[in-house]
Amino acid sequence: MTDEPQADHVFTPIRLPCGREAPNRLMKASMYEHAASFFGGPPNATHIGMYKNWGQGRWGLVLTGNVQVDKSHLTIGRDMIIPDVLNETTLRPFKDLAEAIHGGSDGVVDPSHRALAIMQVSHSGRQSANWIAGRVPWNPPLAPSSVRLGARESGFIPQLFYRFLFSTPKEMTIPEIDHLVERFVLSAKTAYQAGFEGIEVHAGHGCKCTLPSALRHADQLRPLDLISQFISEKSNQRTDEYGEKLYLLRRVATEVRRNVPKDFVVGVKLNSADFVDRKAVTTSDEKALQHVREIASWGFIDFLEITGGDYESPEFAASVSKRQVFFSQFSRRVHESLPKGPNTPLITLTGGFRTYTTVNSALANGHAELIGIGRLSIHDPQVPVQLESEKHDYVPPPPPIFTVSVWDRLLDGLGWLTGVKVPLLMGAGRELCWYMIQLGNVASFTPVDYGTSGFGAMLRSVGGVKIRSVNDHEVLSCSSYTLFVIFISWIGLFGIWNAMV
Repeated sequence: MTDEPQADHVFTPIRLPCGREAPNRLMKASMYEHAASFFGGPPNATHIGMYKNWGQGRWGLVLTGNVQVDKSHLTIGRDMIIPDVLNETTLRPFKDLAEAIHGGSDGVVDPSHRALAIMQVSHSGRQSANWIAGRVPWNPPLAPSSVRLGARESGFIPQLFYRFLFSTPKEMTIPEIDHLVERFVLSAKTAYQAGFEGIEVHAGHGCKCTLPSALRHADQLRPLDLISQFISEKSNQRTDEYGEKLYLLRRVATEVRRNVPKDFVVGVKLNSADFVDRKAVTTSDEKALQHVREIASWGFIDFLEITGGDYESPEFAASVSKRQVFFSQFSRRVHESLPKGPNTPLITLTGGFRTYTTVNSALANGHAELIGIGRLSIHDPQVPVQLESEKHDYVPPPPPIFTVSVWDRLLDGLGWLTGVKVPLLMGAGRELCWYMIQLGNVASFTPVDYGTSGFGAMLRSVGGVKIRSVNDHEVLSCSSYTLFVIFISWIGLFGIWNAMV
């Protein structure tokens, strides 16, 4: 018996339960752009450049970065924000963004290859930091319960750290929850009126920040989206109906579905690592499966994106093979447990896919119907074009390799002194900032710059992602290097105090 070549599953169209059809199985996953104006704003020229590049890459679906439904609960300060009022002026930037995802207005993209434009919508809840989240410092964020991030930690230094970054959240009242639901509905209306085919409700954790060594065995500052905070037993201690873990998510999804056309896509992002032990599949795995089955039983969710950790972090990238196997196993169990029918949501698997063979195998073996790709789309926004033409011969671009500069040694020295791996607020260090900065190259249709140093990326990321040029003229986002100086000064003071105690 001879092994026959596996049929192509990657570039076959697929129909979602709402009736929309994606031209292929590849999804440009959501990634934080860090490109809006400081303290948030609408899409701008940088966003349009990025998404026009991806829009011409023959993706099946293209997801935006998280668009916040509440301007006072940002992540790291440069989020896109849903407007308060919908009119031609406030919708125009979002219409331009949807048009960019569809390939632009110049007819470059054949309509049969046009990606579905999906807006990811989010609320950061208690993970919204004191300083750059759109609120007055130390004004408490909203959360399911009044449980502060890091509240279980002991020791003066850990508590000082957490209290500096995060306030004890305010438990949401029923009217505040009602307003939250209204904001998610408004986000869906914004997407629909702007020309998007759908939204994805973010109900999983986001980036995992690097912490002082004293804190690494705690919550590990794993930021959870507000809806995920309602799902988590650690952050949701309510005794009313919202203490039921999926109650808020179902209400949000139900109200969204009632206010949009039948063929509008409604997806949900979950993260299996919110439920499952990393070292072994445990009873928590059953809990995750129960949640997935319950969501599927609602009958109006079009796709479920399942990730198993932060594919934006160096830790994840370093262990992609082990983690990818786990994702595949979990996704396969999801497939086996879900009823088969026209209203069953499509399973999307995101995390570590870099070759045609791996993508096609995951689809052929029933691990997923859609495959999400993140960082690779920064290296090569035209990944689907390359995969379709080269298939098994496709060689993914290499990841960045950083040389150690004097500035890198200085930052490492500060980290040794304080126990903090700098820069704390910029995500997971050099690599994340490097990818963040390269988004400017995506926006200007230029190759990634492997000459960008780790320190240089961190410094530039404070000022936000900048587009190099659009139509031969320069477009700059608001620069804020003063914040970097303030932050480094705080790190120094923290280091002196740490050394004293």
